[in-house]
Amino acid sequence: MTRSGADYDTLYLDENHISGHGGTGDQVYTIPLEISSLPPAGQVVSTGRDMTQWLRMILANGSIDGKQILKPETVKKIHAASLPTGSGGPLGDPNAATGLGCDSYNFLGERVIEKNGAFCLFRL
Repeated sequence: MTRSGADYDTLYLDENHISGHGGTGDQVYTIPLEISSLPPAGQVVSTGRDMTQWLRMILANGSIDGKQILKPETVKKIHAASLPTGSGGPLGDPNAATGLGCDSYNFLGERVIEKNGAFCLFRL
């Protein structure tokens, strides 16, 4: 991941970046992002390519292109359910849980792991 970072300055390393917007109908305008720091919950500014690299590494138990980045045990801990949350997921799995930045629940016989509410497509 070469174009990712934990502050908004990373966003402006490329000319092709997002901007806030507002308005309705024909009156749409851009709003400059003037936030100096990201929330502390592990959020990052990134690119599609960098996030793809991250996902490849996670799906390969911490390695990518023959290089071990995270220990497999670390990846397992990231995905582990550590705190029951009660009903969760689209079908209300009563055994839903949260962990180190990931939520999990069972859906139609499969364990689903989500990161920040977005599906990460992990199949364990």
